[in-house]
This record gives sequence, C-alpha cells and structure tokens, in this order.
Amino acid sequence: MTSSAYALGTLALNPMLSARISGAVSAEAVASVTGLAEPAIFGLLFSLAMHEVAHFGVACSGGFRIGAPTLLPSLSFGTVGAVTRIKTPVPDRSR
Repeated sequence: MTSSAYALGTLALNPMLSARISGAVSAEAVASVTGLAEPAIFGLLFSLAMHEVAHFGVACSGGFRIGAPTLLPSLSFGTVGAVTRIKTPVPDRSR
C-alpha cells in the first residue's frame, strides 16, 4: 500500500506529466466531473459528521466524556473514518 501511494504521489507531482494531462483534458470535462464529485464528497463528510455526533450522544448518555474526533485520511475516498479519544474510563458492563 505504501509503495503504491508513493508511486501515485510521484506521478501527481511530476510537472511534465501534469502538463501533458492538463493539455489533453478539456476544461469542460474537468468542470463536469468536479460538479458531480462535490455533492458526493459533501454527502460523505455529512454522513461521517452525523456518525460522530451519534458517538458523542451515546457517550454522554453513558456517562463518560470523549474528545474531538480525528479524521483518518484515505487516498481513495478522502476520509475513511475517525478516531476519538475517550477522556474518562468507560463504565464496566457488569455493574
């Protein structure tokens, strides 16, 4: 996974390759793809935010505190999830 991420990053940062690709793709094609991608990205981020709000609600109702979520980046989706720090010990289920 790391080597493929490095390869993608190397290709993306190559100025000669970027110039060739930008010359081959029309501005209208880029605008149409961007117009389709933005609602999907915002929908994914909204879904992730609501998921984390639900975690916060469950933590409050369970009687413990949690920190702010830290988003985990991904090359394919932009974000995969989040890690949330638990500030107080989690109550034992046997009580």
